[in-house]
Amino acid sequence: AHARPFASTASLKKTLVHAEHVEDGGKMVDFAGYSMPVQYTKTGGHHTLSIIESTKWTRESASLFDVSHMCSIRWTGKDAFDFVERVTTADVKGLGVMKGTLSVIPNERGGIIDDTMVTKCHSKEHGEHVYQVVNAGCAPKDLKHFDE
Repeated sequence: AHARPFASTASLKKTLVHAEHVEDGGKMVDFAGYSMPVQYTKTGGHHTLSIIESTKWTRESASLFDVSHMCSIRWTGKDAFDFVERVTTADVKGLGVMKGTLSVIPNERGGIIDDTMVTKCHSKEHGEHVYQVVNAGCAPKDLKHFDE
């Protein structure tokens, strides 16, 4: 029997903390075109848990997830809140400043195109605006939908 090698992640995009994932024993896999850790396997490492143990830890305590591969969008201008409320189910105007919500991007038939995070923000540079995060693997489809 021949061992089947893992596909190389050398050609994949890397997140800002890629080196830290590798240093900590991250088993890197292709996730939406990015080299991302699916599990940590470093012997004696403080992140070395089975997938089940990791899931339990996250549910009972807390975990961090590297989101730097995801698509972030800043909507600015006088119609930003109205636009985001039209293309998602989020009540942006009802959110407090610097408060966010999980939402969905519906299609014209009421089905769901994707899930998304929407945050109502304020900054000196951009004034009132919306910060939205969509899934990396769905970003091209989501952005096309927003353009339509």
